[in-house]
Amino acid sequence: MKADAVWLVTAVAMSASPLAAQSGRVLNKQSVLNQYGACIVKLAPERARALMATAIETPRESELAGELVRSSSNCLRGRAVLSMRIGEIKGGIAEALLLANPSRLAEWRAAPVKPASRVAKAEGRAFVAFYAACLAQADRARAVALITTSHGSFQENEQIRLFGQTLNDCMPEEVAYRLNARDLRNHIAVALYAASSQDMPDA
Repeated sequence: MKADAVWLVTAVAMSASPLAAQSGRVLNKQSVLNQYGACIVKLAPERARALMATAIETPRESELAGELVRSSSNCLRGRAVLSMRIGEIKGGIAEALLLANPSRLAEWRAAPVKPASRVAKAEGRAFVAFYAACLAQADRARAVALITTSHGSFQENEQIRLFGQTLNDCMPEEVAYRLNARDLRNHIAVALYAASSQDMPDA
């Protein structure tokens, strides 16, 4: 099952080429996308929040994502090409908005683990979104710990592993999903933001 198979960027450009620093060192793609998302939040906070409020896999989500990217070329920071999917950019925006509110994250770090509510069956990105929301609701402290790790790091994978039995409790029966750390982290960040969007102050 592959998550987030939804198109995003046109005007900026699309490419499968690896992202690299000026020195030639290959960068972690999601780290670059999160820098991009944080820039968007500063440049166009209202548009960023409007995108975050859209339902997954809807025409409105795709429309707003395209508009936001086309209006945010300054956030490319000199890169000619930056390819991304909607779930990736929403994850980056969500983390930027969440990390701007450390007091709220501190509250969640102390939250107790709750019984998981098994997710509905779905396909592709919708499934991962449901699954991530279940994990984020059942263990807020672990979800916060995850989004504060470095992308692609051992600590990121370790925080996912430490969800423990909740990883199974949130999984629908008779569904096979090979965990993808980047997809799952992005959707957990989006789920945390959705849970807090009613009482989070402006970043």
